[in-house]
Amino acid sequence: MAHYYNVFGWNISSDFELLELWEGDENTAVDVVIKSAELPDNLEGAVKKGIGFQIKPKHYFLAIEKVAKFHVIDGKEIHVDIHPEAQLKDVKVFLYASVFGGLCHLRGTLPLHAGAIMYNRNAYLFAGNTGAGKSTTVAALQKRGYAVLTDDLAPIKFNTLNQATLSQGISRIKLWGDALDQISIPYLPKDQIRDDVKKFHTPVNKKLEENEFSVRKIFVLEPHGKEELTCTELKGKKKIVEVMKHTFRTQLIEGFDLKKSHFEKCAQLINQVQIYKIRQPRKVNKLEELTDLIEQHLVK
Repeated sequence: MAHYYNVFGWNISSDFELLELWEGDENTAVDVVIKSAELPDNLEGAVKKGIGFQIKPKHYFLAIEKVAKFHVIDGKEIHVDIHPEAQLKDVKVFLYASVFGGLCHLRGTLPLHAGAIMYNRNAYLFAGNTGAGKSTTVAALQKRGYAVLTDDLAPIKFNTLNQATLSQGISRIKLWGDALDQISIPYLPKDQIRDDVKKFHTPVNKKLEENEFSVRKIFVLEPHGKEELTCTELKGKKKIVEVMKHTFRTQLIEGFDLKKSHFEKCAQLINQVQIYKIRQPRKVNKLEELTDLIEQHLVK
């Protein structure tokens, strides 16, 4: 039995039950098929190999020991071969991150390592390295009443008018237990994303009816060793440096033969958006001050 879901504006048909995705429409044309399949141990003709992954133009192969093998084909199909000892929740951790990241590259988007909210029909992104506070910031803003678009992966599309847009992604935010405690969000053991990882799902509160939102501002979150919180607008080449740096799974770009188109998309994006770098203390809790600062920028 096929299950139908919607993520990032794409209608997905899946052999697997993926309850973290928004409900799709079985009567709408399918953009991506996720299906169970037996897969080999290697990708034939791979032009680049890394830890667990192999790629060539239009193909992305990922093997996670004792979890699953995944093969993304031309941005249209995802074949999944689940290890007999694996739980589906383990498979979904990698499906929603690395595999969807490869899918976004192969579907021609500019996928950023970022969370995002919607305000006044515009998308505001929060980029940064792992541990920079993207998910915590998004969850804190949701608690203040803002609609969440995505948690960790933000594939930017360019519409027929060449405007940068973002659609709503997965219906969950992943957070460490201490971050949930900090924001006073309750969680239960059943919400744990994997048995050996103390991260938990918390739901995105609202499914948005609109399909695309114009990208207006990007905030790059960067922890530092000082006690003050600072915010600086970036100009010129500093903007494209940050966008390229915070592209999701940058190691895939060359193997997909997308270096030229990736640079062009980054250049197109920076001409449309304001980008700010927010430096926040690594050891001092400034979350309330940070969210206050972001709210001030939303209304400018």
